[in-house]
Amino acid sequence: MGGIMSGSIKGAMKGAAFGAMSGGMAYGIGHGFGLPDSISLKAVAHGVTQGAIGTARGGKFKASFLGAFVGHVVGGPMKAMIKGKDAAAVAARTVSAAIVGGVSAVAGGGKFANGAVSAAFTHLFNAEASANSAAGEGTAGGAVGGFGKWLGKLGRKLFGPLGTLLETDDIVRRNAYLNHYTTDLGREGIVYDGVIRRSPDGNVYLTPDLYSSGAQAQAQLSLSSTPVGYFSVPMSNIHSVSSHGVVDPWAGQPGGGYEVKVPHDVSTENSRWYPIGR
Repeated sequence: MGGIMSGSIKGAMKGAAFGAMSGGMAYGIGHGFGLPDSISLKAVAHGVTQGAIGTARGGKFKASFLGAFVGHVVGGPMKAMIKGKDAAAVAARTVSAAIVGGVSAVAGGGKFANGAVSAAFTHLFNAEASANSAAGEGTAGGAVGGFGKWLGKLGRKLFGPLGTLLETDDIVRRNAYLNHYTTDLGREGIVYDGVIRRSPDGNVYLTPDLYSSGAQAQAQLSLSSTPVGYFSVPMSNIHSVSSHGVVDPWAGQPGGGYEVKVPHDVSTENSRWYPIGR
């Protein structure tokens, strides 16, 4: 979408880069940066980032801001009005959001195209995509979700420090505890030491997610062994976070869960052990 708006190869490459940045930031705000689940807050965040990107492209901040803001707000109503997970339904909803965003931009004194593009990106990589590609493989929503993950990683690389600050703060506010899944042998060592030791890469791996079985935890967290339970660790034991985000595939596991990397040994003081079935 970003590349096809320019009439030269150089312009197309520049447009594609801005398009990737727009999609990455839109997906990151919706799913990867950990903002509170507030329509108004995320709408403003989308507006600010897309406004900045629109300005960098030579447009007006206000036009792109309004397009992105409206594109996020109308996402839910569009999915309720135009149902379906196939490509035609996704396209119809995205085009509808683009039109509303373009009209809003014109009303604000900007160009229709700038508002429409911002609205389209914001809608496509939020309402049509989920962090876990919930629509499933083989559907248009699943494809958008998978591409959105890639763009989200790009957005985090470009704006990582801001994303880390926002998400770490959100983790603290939303979760009194984080969980460390491990095996029987791992549990014995942790109980003996009184701390969860860092892995060879220098991090302790925690998650806010709860799983009902060891197999599910292993798959979602890409663990090499099946855990038999988890330590629920109070946030007061965690002094810093190095990074966080969706778990990548590893060790033959699909990933897709959420992980928090802590760059120090974590005390188990006031922690509790919860066994789970396999």
